[in-house]
Amino acid sequence: MDTTLSCQGLSDHKAAKLLKQMTQAKQIIAPENKIGASGGFTFESVLNVFCKNKQYSAASESVRLLCGFENLYKLNLAFNNLQDVDVLALSHNKAIKYLDMNGNKDLTDKAVKALMQNNPNVRALGLRGTRVSDKGASLLAKNKNLVALDLKGCPLADTGIMALAKNDSLSRLFVTATTAQSLLALAENWTLALIDFGAEITDKALLYKMQERLVHSHNFIATDDKNA
Repeated sequence: MDTTLSCQGLSDHKAAKLLKQMTQAKQIIAPENKIGASGGFTFESVLNVFCKNKQYSAASESVRLLCGFENLYKLNLAFNNLQDVDVLALSHNKAIKYLDMNGNKDLTDKAVKALMQNNPNVRALGLRGTRVSDKGASLLAKNKNLVALDLKGCPLADTGIMALAKNDSLSRLFVTATTAQSLLALAENWTLALIDFGAEITDKALLYKMQERLVHSHNFIATDDKNA
């Protein structure tokens, strides 16, 4: 029996109807749908209700179903309409180890906090293009189970990036880093096998310093430079 479900271009309700037929799915690849809460709830009010009653009522129909998928270890919900309340609900499905939420532009540090508190064993996490800031990055930096993290396009400053540079479990990191301080800190991380910092280095002195560190630490730096 196929335990992978793929869908695209569906409303939350239509996606939910499909999910009801695949409750034993181990992998769900569902980017570019419209899965997500419709709004009308503040994260704080939902958190209070959830802590008291263990209910997911504020989350979208599809997300509420996904919370009960006991065999689900890989979930791709990139470029949907996820809200922080959806991640609060999803964070309680501890079976999920690979979670791609890239492009869900409304997600904030609150989603990160919920995920790190409730499912700290997640191994790979995509939050590219969300509103996760230095605060969320610092929370993620403390997690020693993450091996792959995508925060490219998030509004991070040196504080968040340098916190991530100290993480010794990550092997793949995608961020947008442009300052010398951040770039050098990343280059000194021995455990990172792949760093995509999303910028072309034009400062020759900085490039030389990074190359020295990379040769020493055996790291690989990827950029957006087509000639790199």
